[in-house]
Amino acid sequence: MSHNIMSDSRFYAHRTPAWHGLGHVSAEPLDAITAADRAGISALKTFTAPLWIHGHSGPVAVRGFKALCGCLPGKHKGGEVTTNGETKTIFTYGVVSDQYEAIFHEKALSIWHDVTARAPIETVGLLGYGETLFITTQLPSTEVAGDKLHNYLMLMNSLDGLTSVRARTLTTRVVCANTLAMGLQEKTDHDFRATHYAGVTEKLTTWLADIWKVQTETVLAMQEACNVLARVSCSPTTLKDGVLSTVYPYPPKPEDGKLIETWVDFCARMESHRSTVADLFTSSPTRSTATIGTLWGAYNAVVEYEDFARSRTTARSRFLGAGKDRKEAAFTACMTLV
Repeated sequence: MSHNIMSDSRFYAHRTPAWHGLGHVSAEPLDAITAADRAGISALKTFTAPLWIHGHSGPVAVRGFKALCGCLPGKHKGGEVTTNGETKTIFTYGVVSDQYEAIFHEKALSIWHDVTARAPIETVGLLGYGETLFITTQLPSTEVAGDKLHNYLMLMNSLDGLTSVRARTLTTRVVCANTLAMGLQEKTDHDFRATHYAGVTEKLTTWLADIWKVQTETVLAMQEACNVLARVSCSPTTLKDGVLSTVYPYPPKPEDGKLIETWVDFCARMESHRSTVADLFTSSPTRSTATIGTLWGAYNAVVEYEDFARSRTTARSRFLGAGKDRKEAAFTACMTLV
């Protein structure tokens, strides 16, 4: 899989190197601006420029539109210009209308720096030719009976003229284009998405500030709920009758004899789902001290089945559709058994 890191180097990670082994890794904590400087990310300057087309008598300015561009010192794949003996490369990322309010990467870094009160970042990087910037900061982690669950706040700022600015909480450590895609698909209750029109910078700043303020309380509340589930035992019978019967219910038996065969087939499918989850509960290779024989293990067995083991499922179902609903039903069912 391609990491798509710009120039194989415009990436920074705190403590743990990424799978691709590129960029810069620091054992010391760095804020967003310092880390971007360290990885050469700040060297890319993003801006808008007038749009011109070739006419019969020479260049003609296009009214109502502008180009989104990036400029990087040195020779790269792009349009090279030389000023005062210094070679620079100009990248054109997209063409937009005058109503487009660009959040330039320098501004995105500054917003992050201020909103998080200069908190250490986890990763920051540029993708492609620098059109996409991503930043992640680790939020307070959740620990459930020794199992540590890491949470991150992520910003994706794209200047291709097509992609919305995105910010969200997630559990994926974003280090490249692939993990960014995974993070954007994750189910989360905190997801900001906005087009680049008037007021988008202010909206993004306000959303990030609010999330940063409340996230610690949310994480602590979630940690307590998960720890409660990890302390309550769950037998296979409790799993079947108290959890799986709710998540994978049998429909009422129809009175119309013509529908009996359909009803039997549906019940058989539900029974198959229940059986597989029950097997994961007792013998999954991902089991830990916190999940063996507990309600936390019951919930994790449903999640593992819906996200990884179930065939013919889709990312949309897992994160937005029926799969998401089944995982939420499992959590609710487990909490009612506490």
